[in-house]
Amino acid sequence: MHDMPLGKRHYWPIYAAAERHGLPVGIHAGSPIVTPVTPLGWPTYYTEDYAAQAAAFQAALSSLICEGVFTKFPELKVGVAGIRLHLAARASLAA
Repeated sequence: MHDMPLGKRHYWPIYAAAERHGLPVGIHAGSPIVTPVTPLGWPTYYTEDYAAQAAAFQAALSSLICEGVFTKFPELKVGVAGIRLHLAARASLAA
């Protein structure tokens, strides 16, 4: 995709189509090809990358919420790919 937050209206046609067809939208935190997962560049060690994934997911989900994606598309389902099990467990405990 492009280098812009996922909540931007540029992506809304995708969300509209996914909602209309009952399909979930998947989010992956980073790519070893396109952009680093941290704003400071590529992590050297796996543990750095591992920890940075949480911030990347938070940024993506914050954009969707703050830009009103879930208000505009209330039936939209969003899933995260590559999230670590302990992060998913924490999210379910907080809900």
